[in-house]
Amino acid sequence: MVCPHAPQAAAPRLELRLAAVAALPDGAQAALQNEVQRLWQRAGIRVEWAETGRPDDAAVFRVLVVSRTMAAGDGAHTWPVAELLHDTEGRPVALASIDAAEKVLAVAHATEEPARMRHHRLGLVLGRAVAHEVGHRLLGTAHGALGLMRARIGAAEFADLRDGGFELDRVTAAAAVAAVPPSRPRIAALDRDPVLRR
Repeated sequence: MVCPHAPQAAAPRLELRLAAVAALPDGAQAALQNEVQRLWQRAGIRVEWAETGRPDDAAVFRVLVVSRTMAAGDGAHTWPVAELLHDTEGRPVALASIDAAEKVLAVAHATEEPARMRHHRLGLVLGRAVAHEVGHRLLGTAHGALGLMRARIGAAEFADLRDGGFELDRVTAAAAVAAVPPSRPRIAALDRDPVLRR
C-alpha cells in the first residue's frame, strides 16, 4: 500500500521555446502550446514554454512555425505538418508548417466553420504535429503502431476536436520520461538581463 503522504516523484520537465511564428492566427498559438503540454502531461512529462527573452540554451527544444509547405511524406511517414531538423550547431528543432496544417483542415472539411473555431483547430493540428516531433526528439526516429507516434493519421482524426487517438502506450511513455534530459537550475542574473544570440 502506498502512503498518501509519501512524497511523489516530480514529473520530469521539458522546456520548449516557440522561437518563430509566421502569421499564426489569434487563438492558434495558445491551442498549439496547450495541446503539446496536455499530450505530454498524459505521458508523465511536464512541458513548459520558455520565455522568448531568455538567452538561448542548448537544453531548450526550439519550435519554429513557418508558413511554407513541408516536403511530401515518403510513403512510410505521412506527417507533412512538422518535421524534426537540426540547426547549424546540430541542435534539434521542430519545424511546423501553417500551410500544411491548413491543408489538413481542408481535407478534413473543417474550413467552413467560424474563424475562432478554425483557428483553434489549426492550433490543435500544429500542436499534435509538434508533440509528435517532441516524441522523435526523446525516442528517436521509430514510429509506433498506435497513438501519438503513428506515422499515418487521417486528416479527419488529425483535426478532430476530440483526441482519443493521441495517447502514448505505457512502455513508450516510460521510455520518453527516461529520455528527458535533467533540468538545469536557472541563473537569476541571466533571467534579469537577457541577451539574445543570433
